[in-house]
Amino acid sequence: MAFEQIAGRKRIGYKGIDRNKLWKKIHEKIEKYSETSENICAKLYREDAFNILNEGFHGRNIVIMQFLISHLYNTAQIGAINHLYDMLIENVLGHRRAKTPFLFIFNDIDTMNKGRDKFYPFLDKLESAGYEGTAYAFSAHSNGGLGRDRYSHRKDSEEYGNIKYQYSSCTCNNSAMLIIEVN
Repeated sequence: MAFEQIAGRKRIGYKGIDRNKLWKKIHEKIEKYSETSENICAKLYREDAFNILNEGFHGRNIVIMQFLISHLYNTAQIGAINHLYDMLIENVLGHRRAKTPFLFIFNDIDTMNKGRDKFYPFLDKLESAGYEGTAYAFSAHSNGGLGRDRYSHRKDSEEYGNIKYQYSSCTCNNSAMLIIEVN
């Protein structure tokens, strides 16, 4: 709904995924609201994100992940994070509208013990796949995987730096954020 304010009269296609039953009432409000809006088409899936991402998101240009990485940590699925990143690149970014910008917004707990240090491999994977853009990192911690200096296992590769990196110190309710604009 915040995007509706920015988009004006442009159409918004929203595809939400969350299997947590505690959010059912909020999801129902979103669906009801979108039914009354001429500009919003919303579809919410109450199932596992990996199942939906496997199908692909054709024509979308924004992905927002709220506390998914820490959820994977909490449910002993740390190994699935790299697979998630591969699916986002292949099944979502790979099917975006031609010549349109694309945004990834990751928001999660600002601790290296719950996933903040798992954000940077996504930047590495994007560059390895040939993408360029700008990343904006927000964290209260200036060192580590989302710190002042971009952490990477690929600093010697030719593609390193195709995604420019900017860090801002932020104490946002113990939350870390990575926003990536892909050209």
